[in-house]
Amino acid sequence: MKFSLWMIQELFRDYQTEIRIREEEKRTIENIRLFYGGRMSDERILYIESSNVLFRDGDNAVACVHGKNVLWIKTSVVNVVFNKVLEFFEERQTWEQKINRMITSNCLLKDVLNEFRTEIPLPLMVLDNGQMLLATSENYGIGTIDEEWDTGLRTGRFQVQTLNAYNALYQAKIEETGFYEVPSNPFPYSSYNRNIFIENEFVGFITMILVKEMKEVYKDWFEIACNAIMDWITLYMQQNEILLRQEIFSELLEGDNSHSAQFANTMDTYGWFMEDQKRLFVLHCISSVLNMNQHISKVLSRESSAIYAIKYQNDIVAMVNESLMPENQFTEEIVPLLRKSGYYGGISDQFTDIRNLYQHYLQAKVALDHGEAQAGRFHHIKDHMVPYIFQVITSENELDMRHPSLEAMKQYDSLNGSDYYKILKVYLECGCSQTQAAEKLFLHRNTLIRKIEKVQELFHINLNSYEIRLHLMMSYEMDAVSG
Repeated sequence: MKFSLWMIQELFRDYQTEIRIREEEKRTIENIRLFYGGRMSDERILYIESSNVLFRDGDNAVACVHGKNVLWIKTSVVNVVFNKVLEFFEERQTWEQKINRMITSNCLLKDVLNEFRTEIPLPLMVLDNGQMLLATSENYGIGTIDEEWDTGLRTGRFQVQTLNAYNALYQAKIEETGFYEVPSNPFPYSSYNRNIFIENEFVGFITMILVKEMKEVYKDWFEIACNAIMDWITLYMQQNEILLRQEIFSELLEGDNSHSAQFANTMDTYGWFMEDQKRLFVLHCISSVLNMNQHISKVLSRESSAIYAIKYQNDIVAMVNESLMPENQFTEEIVPLLRKSGYYGGISDQFTDIRNLYQHYLQAKVALDHGEAQAGRFHHIKDHMVPYIFQVITSENELDMRHPSLEAMKQYDSLNGSDYYKILKVYLECGCSQTQAAEKLFLHRNTLIRKIEKVQELFHINLNSYEIRLHLMMSYEMDAVSG
């Protein structure tokens, strides 16, 4: 465990102290030493000696030196200060080991926060990326701060209008990787915060509410608290459903809506709302050598708060909030980047409810699979609706709806070396035009006629029936979908 001069000053709060800061005071002290001469250049060591010995200033106070910073404690007994600091270091090291044992022994997150109630006399809270409360300080219960705090404790979430105002003002703070302070607006109090990142993805906040004057020492203890909280979250995030946003997004793309509410809350944090018009893009690189799915998905997400993109299977899936980014803006700003990187894509219809994400992913994927593989080209589902319809029919219906003659035809062709399956398919695709089908198959027209008659005879098919022809054409499409 490392300490700072601010922590030493707080340890001697019952004494008269004076502190001089000439450079940033960092929490880097690991040991203490009585000064016996020489240089005091090691930032890991706190040097202790009489001020008069160190600075020849005639002052009998004890000086604690860390780098260029000095804390004077109004007592003339150096050993008293030294022993008190040494005892403090030993106690804190033991305390840190206790917290580590707690974390590895399945303690609750609130238990970790409560270990800091003495060091940090301010409300602490941990929220997930959907701004749902995961844990709060137990010493700040209902009735101790304000009505907004009480609402959070009762419901696990602050009032929606307050969160919306906060997100609108401080959305850029989500990118912060260090500690940062947020003004009181729209909450009654300002706060000191640290964002939680797992695998470079934002998953939540750790917050200290400044209901009283901020001291530098609180920042030091908050940093230690954040480290402990991060250790707990890293160890227990899956068991406690503190899921990465991309994991929930992947679940939704697979049709699993069990965490859809949590995902919606998370997107609220980024300024997305349920009623916003959204669209899915599935992007594929034309070259396996140039494929940079992980990199490009991160670039897209950073490019605009209106885009959320992840690497999914062998593609990139990007959800675009068209209430924040119109389609023409996507075309002008994003398409050139994708074209340059060798990507093309499929586009879904618009939607609002993320619980329908699977169907819109299916739309974009079908449009991708049936569109031309040309960098910078984007194919809309409206131009590929027929294969999408058959994809839905095939994937959501356990009954085999294909005409039984097609399977029989495949087996016959396999045993006899014939090609009736292909001939009938081309004949139907040509609208039963004998001349056009014969040309496409490189057959004489009379040969084609004999083969079509043979198909009808062998497999008991009446091609004069519109309903049978329609069923056969649909069956061919379903065959193509099922592979």
